[in-house]
Amino acid sequence: MPSSVLSARNSQHIITSCKVFYKLKETYWENGVSKIPQIIITDEYVQDAYGVKWSDETGEHGVLLVSYTWEDDATKLLPFDGDFLGPFMIEKLDEVCNSTVGESISQYVDLDSGPTIIHWSTQHYYHGCAKLYRQRNWSQNYSLLAYNQTHSKNSRIYFAGENYSVEGGWTEPALRMALDATIHILKNSNGVFNNGFNPDSDYPKYDTEFTPENQYPSPHFQKS
Repeated sequence: MPSSVLSARNSQHIITSCKVFYKLKETYWENGVSKIPQIIITDEYVQDAYGVKWSDETGEHGVLLVSYTWEDDATKLLPFDGDFLGPFMIEKLDEVCNSTVGESISQYVDLDSGPTIIHWSTQHYYHGCAKLYRQRNWSQNYSLLAYNQTHSKNSRIYFAGENYSVEGGWTEPALRMALDATIHILKNSNGVFNNGFNPDSDYPKYDTEFTPENQYPSPHFQKS
């Protein structure tokens, strides 16, 4: 594997996130009584809280995403185990709701079922929830993006997932690179594509000779 690819892989900036979920006993924002909003944004430990309901047909009341944190705010929560973190977040959210609308949100939460907690940075094979891009790292990012095209046929290694993309978002780049890996696997193994798809003419190739016009630091900021 080329040293540029290894360097790019090892220097990626993968950010962390923490989500704390509880089941709901009642869809409080729909009951016509509660003053608690469905979406709450704070500068507390809780950060963002969401009430989520995905179907009226199942008879379930959805879940409360008690806290949705990113980066430094999520890192602060890593030392706490689930037995402490779930109740702690409910307590903090109760403080926010009681001090603003005079109502406790915990009365609508199924506390007996316990929390579901996801620390993205501790998930095996994930190591984080999203990838950010450092300034001046264009060539390294591009070496990951074009790896399947330039090296996978010989190495028989294929990159898939957001870690190897340079597009914004979460689901989109992960899906984009999964498709890229699949197309190159089929192409390199003489697979058959459906509907007359031709990977050489119907699938765009990355221009590995391309270099950005902008150089860093910008010449406008250099001393004469």
